[in-house]
Amino acid sequence: MKTANVMSWLFPAVVCAFLFEHAALAQRAAQSPLVVTVTRDKTDGGRTTHYDTGYDSSKSYNAKVSLKIAVRNMITNSVETKIEALFVADAMSAGSADGIYCKRETSATLNPGESRDFSTESDPLESHVYKSYEYSSKSGSRFKGYIVRVFADGQLVEVNASQPSLKKTGWDEKTVKKMLGEKDDAPDGGDKKPPPQKKGPTSF
Repeated sequence: MKTANVMSWLFPAVVCAFLFEHAALAQRAAQSPLVVTVTRDKTDGGRTTHYDTGYDSSKSYNAKVSLKIAVRNMITNSVETKIEALFVADAMSAGSADGIYCKRETSATLNPGESRDFSTESDPLESHVYKSYEYSSKSGSRFKGYIVRVFADGQLVEVNASQPSLKKTGWDEKTVKKMLGEKDDAPDGGDKKPPPQKKGPTSF
């Protein structure tokens, strides 16, 4: 009986919290002066087979992810926009890239009703897989997804991501800063240690 009583109030509370959170995100997106669409264009790179004896094998993977981003100004004023493309990895072994491993950004002025297309790609992401009948191991990192954040006149107005959890992350400035290894404005014990990231240009 006690379990039933707890569930009778806990379940509605969880549902209400879920609906409130997603309504807030929907309202924020509806207020955006911009329409943003993102397409994962292609994944460059490939697989290298070091050996495959039938009993065991060793293979390496090297991939770069490309995105196409379309932005349209829906209002009657010009808008100064900044576009951030954040590429997210899952570490397969300790010390490998985890979280946001690559950031690209660009800026543009969009006139009323103007649409513009942008293209960008990530740094290479490397992984290695060894398999045998008795043992297997993985190292490096694999691609998890992307977050595209669009700012209008300095304000974050639109987030597009490859999965819902990453879209939620994109709206959270504190979480994004933490994943990038940037120092948060609020004092919390010092600088963040940045995750391992590839060196490379940050612009589109």
